[in-house]
Amino acid sequence: MEKPEPDIWRDLAVLLAVGEVQSPNAAGQALGLSQKAVASRLEQLEARMGAVLVKRAGPRWVLTDAGHGLADQARSIADLVERRGRATVEPTNKPVVMGCSELFFEHLLLPIWYRIQRELPVQSIRLRTAGSVLNRPVEGTDLTLCLAQSLKPGQEGQEVGRISFDLFGHRRLLAKSLTMAPCHFSVENDPFAVPDLRWPKLGATRRVSCANLAMVAAAVKTGQGIGLLPHFIARQDPALLRLDGVNVPEFSLWLLHGKQPSNREQLNILCKLLVREIGPLLQGTQTMTH
Repeated sequence: MEKPEPDIWRDLAVLLAVGEVQSPNAAGQALGLSQKAVASRLEQLEARMGAVLVKRAGPRWVLTDAGHGLADQARSIADLVERRGRATVEPTNKPVVMGCSELFFEHLLLPIWYRIQRELPVQSIRLRTAGSVLNRPVEGTDLTLCLAQSLKPGQEGQEVGRISFDLFGHRRLLAKSLTMAPCHFSVENDPFAVPDLRWPKLGATRRVSCANLAMVAAAVKTGQGIGLLPHFIARQDPALLRLDGVNVPEFSLWLLHGKQPSNREQLNILCKLLVREIGPLLQGTQTMTH
């Protein structure tokens, strides 16, 4: 089976482009994508968000209310994301640079970013893509949003909240009369490596190796298979059901400080806002099991 290749950054760029030009063809030309790729990206984003984002009426595509809501949240953050090869203009005040994995961007930062922007309208903030959710500071950042059971000696950081993991599957997948064991999407490194699983009466699940948890989340949320996910993702999507069969240690979500922060006062304010806004997203879990 082909591995899923989610990229929430590109999906949001497609949504914003379609919202601006109201045409899949023109949006594709602006982004260097085919019309088919534009449609595929939007379908993937709609599946992940669980809502219709674009009304497709012949050659004219317009955003729905849900699409406008997501675009409004994404627009302010999209201009801040540093991507390789992208030209940037230095602001008059030195920006706070924050490292963030795709998983945390989509499910933790994006839902609360407009409130952060509203309370820190003057301070410039840039996001830099983190390759891992684990305790690995991103070079050149003032903050890294990451998972760790405890900080390493010499590290400085602030705990945001506790995160539990479990095995999850989509309601649509589990409602089927399966004739073979589902695919098991997995990250092949500790501590997220899960032993081979056996499906009742159907035998071993078919393992699909993923590079990171964002890929696992995309596969599970679109009903392609089962996978290990943090509870806060399941809490945001009632279609995900918890499965028995694995035990993963609990982690803390940390804001890990860089060695030489650019602006300590603004950094402290940003940390307080992030803890306040992200904390509620981490509370509560799905109680249904399958």
